[in-house]
Amino acid sequence: MQVLEDWDMETCVKGLDLVEATIRSAAQDSSSETRSIGRSMYAAYVRAMPDKGQAFLRRMDTGLQEKLSQATLTYIPGFVFVPCLFLHS
Repeated sequence: MQVLEDWDMETCVKGLDLVEATIRSAAQDSSSETRSIGRSMYAAYVRAMPDKGQAFLRRMDTGLQEKLSQATLTYIPGFVFVPCLFLHS
């Protein structure tokens, strides 16, 4: 999360495939906590790199698109909401 929130993403372009793979994997994980973190990661990603984030979103299935889009509405930088737990980065 801190990379997505604090680093200059233009310098991280070579690693975006890894960022996207991590977001995709986390957002589809069997653990609800991990899915929540994955959605927050997407929200941080689209905030840092709107064009790349939107292109990534278009490649997801409709159900995941809706969940990731919803996450951007409730995202607060520096915080990850996990049911019954707040993590501060």
